[in-house]
Order: sequence, then structure tokens, then C-alpha cells
Amino acid sequence: MTAPAELNGFSPAVAALVDQAQRSERAGQREIARRRYEAALYMLQSGDGVAAATLIRRIARTYLDEGQI
Repeated sequence: MTAPAELNGFSPAVAALVDQAQRSERAGQREIARRRYEAALYMLQSGDGVAAATLIRRIARTYLDEGQI
């Protein structure tokens, strides 16, 4: 998984969290992935709406993959 275009160009801290989340998700560690995506979401700035929507979808996806939704 690579960061989609709407997540490119953000701070190294946000990019690192998304990368960690993706690796956790691939390893089946969905709760950890969620935490990383949520941390990245809170670090976004005003005007990062597209990236925020992407992160929210990824968070939701972890719940779907666990069968919680």
C-alpha cells in the first residue's frame, strides 16, 4: 500500500504515522492501525479535508475488516 495522492505533501510526522498504520494493517493489527490513522487525523491542518476523509475511510475499513460493522 502506498500513500494516495491526497496524503502526499504532509508533514513527515503524518506521513510516518500513515506508513506505520499501513504496515500494522497488513500485519493484521487493525487496532494499532486505527490508532495510527487517528493520530494522523488529529495532526492534519485546516484545509486538509480530502486527506481527513481518506483517513476516516481507512479507520472505518479496519472496523469492517474485523467484522465490527
